[in-house]
Amino acid sequence: MRAYVAITGITFALIVVAHIARIMAEGTGLLSDPTIILTSALALCLAVWSAFLLFKRPH
Repeated sequence: MRAYVAITGITFALIVVAHIARIMAEGTGLLSDPTIILTSALALCLAVWSAFLLFKRPH
């Protein structure tokens, strides 16, 4: 299960990195597009959540 959470978190983190790279390549005009903002925010939240689950200490 830990491997699944790690791979999923890495995948979502790579999506965030790809969105940032696209914004840097195409300019800040993409920041007016709500789709890229929402998908970036969602991917970032899921990456952080998976990191939280991965590094959470069991009771």
